Amino acid sequence: MVLMWIDPLVWESYITVMSGSRKSDWIPMSHAADIFIITAISLLASMLLPFLSYLRQQGDVGVFAVAITLGAIGIVLLFLARLPLYRSGHFLTFGQSQLDAPHRKLYWWAYGFVGISVILLVRLLASVY
Repeated sequence: MVLMWIDPLVWESYITVMSGSRKSDWIPMSHAADIFIITAISLLASMLLPFLSYLRQQGDVGVFAVAITLGAIGIVLLFLARLPLYRSGHFLTFGQSQLDAPHRKLYWWAYGFVGISVILLVRLLASVY
């Protein structure tokens, strides 16, 4: 029953690798990337789920939710602050020196949200260990 959920092309490439009946015995790069992403997500989940279980027992899940929310708001604000740079084609610039005054202010607000989020997450991590 699990095989029905797998894309037929993916399953066919794995059969090819296993049987060796065709001229190519390798997994295409897109499938290797998929395997890497699935492995990374499972490793992150295996680290995060016991941490969330501990926070739930201690009653700190709300603090974790606030920290994640503040971090997400900070990332969105950072994207909005740097949007003029992205539109002009400057993707790998650091700092706010090329931004105008309103976007600089938004830039610092973004770093404030992200900084508070990091402090809360480090506090929660320190409470576990």
